[in-house]
Amino acid sequence: MKRFVSLLLVVFLVLCLLPMAAIAETYDISQGSITVTTDETGARFVNNVAEGDTDTHIIGNSGVSTTNTITIIAAAGTTAAVTLENVNINTSSTDAAAISVSGNVTIELDGQNTVQSGGSHAGLETDSTGTLTITDANDAAGSLKATGGSAVSGPYNNTVGSAGAGIGGADGKAGSNITIEGGTIEAYGGGTADFKTGAAGAGIGGGNGGAGSDITISGGTVTAEGGSSSLSGSSSGASRAGGAGIGGGANGTGTGIAIEGGEVTATGGAGTAGSSGSAANYTAGGAGIGGGSGAAGGADGDGNGITISGENTKVNATGGTHAAGIGGGYQGEGTNIVIDAPTDGDSANVIAKGNGDGAGIGGGKGKGGSNITITDGNVKASGGNNGAGIGGGSSGSGTGITIEGGTVEANGGTTNQSGGAGIGGGSSGNGGAEGEGNGITISDGDVTATGGTHAAGIGGGGNGGDAININITGGTVAAQGGSNGAGIGGGNSVSDYSGGPGNASDITISGGTVYAAGTNGGAGIGGGANTSYYSPGAAEGVTISDSATVNVAGGAAVDGTNYSTVGDGAAIGGGASKTADGTDTDPVTTDLTSGVVYFYDAGTTAAQMKDGSVQPDAERTIFGSNYSAVDDEDEEDPSPAAGDDDSISAFELFCRQVAGKINTAPSNGTVEVDAQNFPGFLKMVFKALAQRPDVALNIRCKIDGQATELSIPAGFDFTSALDGKAMLTFAEIHKMLG
Repeated sequence: MKRFVSLLLVVFLVLCLLPMAAIAETYDISQGSITVTTDETGARFVNNVAEGDTDTHIIGNSGVSTTNTITIIAAAGTTAAVTLENVNINTSSTDAAAISVSGNVTIELDGQNTVQSGGSHAGLETDSTGTLTITDANDAAGSLKATGGSAVSGPYNNTVGSAGAGIGGADGKAGSNITIEGGTIEAYGGGTADFKTGAAGAGIGGGNGGAGSDITISGGTVTAEGGSSSLSGSSSGASRAGGAGIGGGANGTGTGIAIEGGEVTATGGAGTAGSSGSAANYTAGGAGIGGGSGAAGGADGDGNGITISGENTKVNATGGTHAAGIGGGYQGEGTNIVIDAPTDGDSANVIAKGNGDGAGIGGGKGKGGSNITITDGNVKASGGNNGAGIGGGSSGSGTGITIEGGTVEANGGTTNQSGGAGIGGGSSGNGGAEGEGNGITISDGDVTATGGTHAAGIGGGGNGGDAININITGGTVAAQGGSNGAGIGGGNSVSDYSGGPGNASDITISGGTVYAAGTNGGAGIGGGANTSYYSPGAAEGVTISDSATVNVAGGAAVDGTNYSTVGDGAAIGGGASKTADGTDTDPVTTDLTSGVVYFYDAGTTAAQMKDGSVQPDAERTIFGSNYSAVDDEDEEDPSPAAGDDDSISAFELFCRQVAGKINTAPSNGTVEVDAQNFPGFLKMVFKALAQRPDVALNIRCKIDGQATELSIPAGFDFTSALDGKAMLTFAEIHKMLG
């Protein structure tokens, strides 16, 4: 008997020592609505019955929905922790939120959970008085699908329809202080259909008219889609406005959004219409990440303070109607955007696509993108039809853009009228502005920028966008203008009744390797072309200094009809006009030391210059006063002294270019060269390889008249073969490689 009593005592003590969560009550949502509260001491109550301070575990049947609801209210200074397991709530037939929370609430996800709210409520609704945290801390494959309430009416209805967020605020309410740490999350903002004025909620963030702020995602797989608004018929003065994927609801800002880890796909909601009824009708979408749609006339759709960070974080953001992928919704600015997300993969880990008049990263329709910084990551940004890849939406400027590292591909929007710059202004927008910090600065990284129709690769958008205050101090930059646009510089007007072509001013390149090419009469560096009878864009204040290696070509002439005829663009200088080539402008090279400027025939593309398939014009090359690719101390090297460009042969010029490519190649990179017109390499090429043992060299050449491809592996040692020699032929190299 004593042993039995002792055993009971041990069991009792063990139970007392177990974590309270381990013996927490489990509640079945199918049995009725559940309210969880905490008081000021942290004590927990479920349906007004004390439960202590344990977690509350709510279960359901994922295959069968209920209209019962969950309400969680935490007193100030306390946190209510609730676990959802296979909960399925659908209140779409009622005017109720499936789950509503207030105060600091943590939700642990187990199993498959689905919530759909009714009326204008959010699917998982917060009043933003505390922090809502969603997690899958126990790695139980937890998921949540949350859909905001939607409003549907008959066609031509003259009332206003509005909706809530998937996760966040109800109609008219903000969705703030939301943290997602794990789990598989799907959040769909509520939408509207067939209201004269329809306004939707964000996927994660604000309801219609509500801001989305202080939203953090640090893990998990998240899919967020802003709600859309549609009108099947026509109605004078009607409007349709979508919410952001993550950020503001329709007419709401998106601020303080941080994505620090995980995999995020965010799509802005659309505004769509059937037959148009009035010029006052408008359709407006939300950003993928950022602002919801701003109403015509100035309601706020800005995206401000957006940060993407964390190693191997993945983000794919697509704007809704006329909105940016990351930044502003329709009529919204995109400001203070930072991307610092290193990746060990070869493909882009941050992808941003603008829609219509929106930028990939930056402003929505009619608005600019400013204070955008990329320090690391593999970023691909594509503007909508009239938006910049990175910068302004249509008619918006791109200012304060800084690239400090990473791999960046930026493509301006393409349209049959005028598109946006790769980096800079949207259609009719400028790239850069006067004043410190207002321009476009590239200090490192591998950057490829391609202008959209009539726009510059880096600089002004099509239809007259100027380039102002552009600085390149390092990195590898390839800039290709769109039709009639400069590589780096101004965009072009489309016709004689549009704005004048874009000018370029205060362009400084002091380091790195640059490939800049205009297209169809645009300058390589300088002004855009003009295919009408007006003056083309001009260049003023182009400075190339220090260690910069610049490769440049103007756009080739076009002999066409109507407004397509244009002359050759200058390599550096003015764009072409309908009747004349662009005017060359000598860059300021007084302080060019170890750098060099290579000029190519008009029509050479940035890609051709970069891959070495086309050679520069030896007679026009400008060498710095101390160009470092030649070792003047080698008596056996017959090269003339650096700077003695009058006697430099095409062969030596080619070898200098190859050495420069090796010197500036990325870490563990491979340089490709076409050397079929030359017999071998001068010693400077092998010295460059010795200095960069991490770089491999692939060569297209001829040996005994036969086309041959040679591959020199990284770190290959030519020291013994070079003893006393000024060069090695390709036959000798081939023999050494075996």
